[in-house]
Amino acid sequence: MLEVHGEGQAEKTPLVLQAEVCTSVFRYLDAAAMVCVSLSCKHYAEILSKDDEWKAWLAMLCDMPAQPPFHPPLTLRQLALKVGSALMQRPEMLAANVIGASSVDQDVEDASNVLKWSECAPDVRQGGAHQSMTEEGRKEMRSRCRCDPAVGARYRPCYWSSLPTDDAASNEWIWIKLRGVACLVSEVSVYPYEAYWQPRDNETGTCPIYSPQALQWEFGHFGEVPEGGEGDVWAATDRVNVPHGAEGKRVRLER
Repeated sequence: MLEVHGEGQAEKTPLVLQAEVCTSVFRYLDAAAMVCVSLSCKHYAEILSKDDEWKAWLAMLCDMPAQPPFHPPLTLRQLALKVGSALMQRPEMLAANVIGASSVDQDVEDASNVLKWSECAPDVRQGGAHQSMTEEGRKEMRSRCRCDPAVGARYRPCYWSSLPTDDAASNEWIWIKLRGVACLVSEVSVYPYEAYWQPRDNETGTCPIYSPQALQWEFGHFGEVPEGGEGDVWAATDRVNVPHGAEGKRVRLER
C-alpha cells in the first residue's frame, strides 16, 4: 500500500506496479506461486491471463514448440503448473511403453524390455560397482533380474537387441511413449548389455559388449509410428559418443 499525506488525515491507496515490472518479478516465482498471485487482484490477474507470460516462464526451464500439440489440449498456464509440479517431485522413470523400433533380433529381445530398470545395468552414479563383481555375484544378479535362461520359466531378457549387421555406420532407433500428456525430461541413460553367453575374449577374459558408437535423443510428438524413427521433433540433443564398455552413458539435459 502507498500512504499519501496531505491536508487532513493520511490516506492509503493501492500501489499499482507497471506490467513490465510485474513481469520481471513474476519470472522469479514458481508456477504455483504465480497462480496465487493471479488470484490476489484484478491487475495481476490481467497480466497473468496472457499466454506470453506463461510461455516466457516455461522458456526459462525447458524446450518446447511454439504451439504444443498436446492431446487433450493444454493451456500454457496448465502446462506451467505441470512443469512446476514435476520440478518439486523426485525423479522417476518416465518411459511408459514402446511404440516402435528399427528392428528386433529375437522376439523375446523386443524393445519393451527397456521399460523396466535392469538389475544388470551398472549404475554409473554409484561408481560402476558392476565392474568389480565376481562371476558368482554376476550370476546371482542375473538370476534376480530373470535374464539368465537358468531360471527356467521365469526367464525374460532385460535388454533390446536389434538385428545383427556388418554395416558399422547403420542407425538403429527406438520410439518410446512417455507417461502423461506433458513430461519434463531431465536425464537419459543407456547401458549396453554384456552378452555373457557368448565366448569370452582370450586376452581380457570378458564377454562381448555391443555398445553403440554414438547416441542422440529426440523429443517431440508423433501421431503414428514414424518412418525411420522421424516425426515432429521439438528438441534434440547433440550426438554423444559412447565409450566401448558396460559403463553406459548418462546424459543430463541442462537448460
